[in-house]
Amino acid sequence: MRVAIIQNSAIIAERLKKVLFISQAISCIDIITESRSLKRHLLENSPETIIIESGLDGKKSLQLVKQIKKINSRIIIIVLADSGDVQYRSYCTAAGANFILDIYDEFHQLPLLINTLMRQKHNVKQPLHRTQQ
Repeated sequence: MRVAIIQNSAIIAERLKKVLFISQAISCIDIITESRSLKRHLLENSPETIIIESGLDGKKSLQLVKQIKKINSRIIIIVLADSGDVQYRSYCTAAGANFILDIYDEFHQLPLLINTLMRQKHNVKQPLHRTQQ
């Protein structure tokens, strides 16, 4: 599975890469640091999953979710939210995010979620549970 991370912080991006490489389902991880290059990256590299850290700025991350879904509605979007704000989570869902994980309390679930998505892609019969919203 090809994964892209949209993140402005190199430190957080490297931490995400380390956590994600635990998953054997991931073949490649791309880091996208500028939203201007997002469309080109999506068209050239075709990631199956994109992880957006909402610390970018709440509104900007919502705009990115909408932009990604407009380019390719099949891409799975995981938002790492830095707040448990129920309203923000509902905005993310409305924008097209497939999963919202709390960056502080649910970050460790990311490799399991990626593995589960990969099993589903290959039709392995195991349920995929959305994070509580």
